[in-house]
Amino acid sequence: MGYVKWMDNLSKVLKIVFCLFFLDVTWMVYRIIKKVNEKNWAMMVVWIVIAVFLFWIWWIVDLITVIMKDKVIEF
Repeated sequence: MGYVKWMDNLSKVLKIVFCLFFLDVTWMVYRIIKKVNEKNWAMMVVWIVIAVFLFWIWWIVDLITVIMKDKVIEF
């Protein structure tokens, strides 16, 4: 839970830096941990699948949403 709070409290500039191609793994871990804390197992599996198969394109979605809304997309 500390990781999720830390990521939520980052400045917008650091959030954007973490959206870069290989650093976007931090946001995938953030989503998975957040779903584990919510005990939402189905969405946790969805984020794991996205992290494994769509990481090469998902970082662009994260970058756009962080710039526009200051947070990443969550289902």
